[in-house]
Amino acid sequence: MHRLLQRQLRRYLGSDEDIPEELQRLVQAVNAAYLQSDDDRALLERSLELTSQELLERNEQLRLRREELERMVRERTAELETRTIYLQTAAEVARDATTAQNLDELLNNAVSLVRERFGFYHTAIYLTDERGDYTILMAATGRAGQQMLAEEYRQTLDETSLVGQATITGDPGIDIEAGTDEKHPPNPLLPETRSELALPLQVGDQIIGALNVHSREEAAFKEDIVSVLQTLADQLAVAISNTRLLREMGQTLRELEVATGSYTQEAWQTVIERSGGSLGFRYRGVGIEPLTEEVPQEEQAPEIAPPYDEKTTILTVPIRLRDQVIGSLNLRLEEEQTLPETTALAESVAERMALALENARLLEETQRRAEQERLIAEITAHMRESLDMETVLKTAVHEIGETLSIAEVEVRMGLGDENV
Repeated sequence: MHRLLQRQLRRYLGSDEDIPEELQRLVQAVNAAYLQSDDDRALLERSLELTSQELLERNEQLRLRREELERMVRERTAELETRTIYLQTAAEVARDATTAQNLDELLNNAVSLVRERFGFYHTAIYLTDERGDYTILMAATGRAGQQMLAEEYRQTLDETSLVGQATITGDPGIDIEAGTDEKHPPNPLLPETRSELALPLQVGDQIIGALNVHSREEAAFKEDIVSVLQTLADQLAVAISNTRLLREMGQTLRELEVATGSYTQEAWQTVIERSGGSLGFRYRGVGIEPLTEEVPQEEQAPEIAPPYDEKTTILTVPIRLRDQVIGSLNLRLEEEQTLPETTALAESVAERMALALENARLLEETQRRAEQERLIAEITAHMRESLDMETVLKTAVHEIGETLSIAEVEVRMGLGDENV
């Protein structure tokens, strides 16, 4: 630019000497400004180049970060879906526990559901025996499980097995590389096991057994899976305890029913014997008369006897108390067929008659016991009137014989079997 201005000025002014000094300084300033603008432009171009490179690097970093986030979201979503399945399984086990009819049904449903939903190789439930010496296999899946059940498989309650370890310590027992630990030898019936987990079944402070699961994958039991399975094991332990309690209550109830039935039979047998072997009455339209034959007690359900003639039918309804037949209600009906309404009415009357008779028997027994207590109190009072031993003995035999109307009463004092 400086040379270009000088050439132009020479054309108009002749030579450099003819160019004024002020104009030469002006040409130099313009040339310097032009050079400065070239430097700025070059700097700007270099800055733009650097900025573009940085943007490319930033874009690449953002792309990588986005891919990483997408991968993390996919993994987290898969984990949440898996955890949801696990929680649903735990809820289903808890639901089935409330509808199971017995302990075997509860345990079999639980192991089948856990194996199916979690995809485990083998699932089993062990319960401790009453003495606490063994853990006994109660439910298991697959052919190996059925064989072990058939053999009544059990393990000594010690820490040589994961089941024993979990049952003793109350902590989960995990073997991430099953078969490689000499302390926990593999089960020959489960050769595909690569990792194993045992979780305690605990109710309060009591450990009643363990939930045992096997997987074909190494290190299959991560922390989240163990957490969900432990929750499931806790629910299962409560369900087992409740089912056992219901079974024990049912057994106790049945024993009470048997005892009550035996007591009812004995009590009414005593009543019949006191009445002379027969207690019953009959009404035939003209008055009430006692029965001399024994009251039939073998009937268990209403019976309709063949008619005496074409217009007469006999209906026999048992009088039942606490599932024990204590008598019968016999009806002679002047009709060819007994209507259902008549049978239902007779059964209702027999049921209420049984309750009324039992109330009367209880009142009579209470009165008899009260009378016995009164007599005992009178005899005791007379014996206490004297402090002389001979007088006490005489008073005792006299009061017993007179009060109880006994023909002969004898009291002997002494030591040894001959006085018994």
